[in-house]
Amino acid sequence: MDNAVGFHGAAKTLMDLYRPGQNANPIITEIVAAAIAYADAVTARHGNRINQQDHLALGDLLRAVLGNRLPNPQLANLKAILSQKDEASYGVRAGSHTQAARLYARLDEFAAWVQTELAR
Repeated sequence: MDNAVGFHGAAKTLMDLYRPGQNANPIITEIVAAAIAYADAVTARHGNRINQQDHLALGDLLRAVLGNRLPNPQLANLKAILSQKDEASYGVRAGSHTQAARLYARLDEFAAWVQTELAR
């Protein structure tokens, strides 16, 4: 969970430092890393498993571990964030601040749910 919180904090710092016209992909990359780490914390705790290879399948692993305890809106948040991984990390187009802000809001929601889930 420490990694998740660290990546989340790094994303927040980058959001605060953003200047108009800058490429927001570094922010998005930190958001993706945080989401992966949060999901790994849940699957490790409740299923004794983590997904180290196919991050796009992480939502499926989370569903397999938690079943119906995984709320559909949180699965949607995770999938929306993970869907940006390749473009932000390896793509040629610059990410927008608007896009990063939307993903960050999704990350905040997902993180709050994870913290509640881990407290069970």
